[in-house]
Amino acid sequence: ELKDMFRNSYYRVLTREEVEGFYYGRIDGEFLEESIKNFSQYFYICGPKIFCIEVRKMLEKLGVESDKILIW
Repeated sequence: ELKDMFRNSYYRVLTREEVEGFYYGRIDGEFLEESIKNFSQYFYICGPKIFCIEVRKMLEKLGVESDKILIW
């Protein structure tokens, strides 16, 4: 469903297992800086609450406006 909505404009990341088609490991500031080219776009985050909070903080630190970060 996400693939249909976002086409190729999203990343699927798993932290506990390596699966083909997914990035493996924790999302950190370095991953975000290397992976994202446009920090003025909207960001949709889903996952456990603490994960969403931490990714929001990292994105804001990289200059993303808080109203462009949506948590599901």
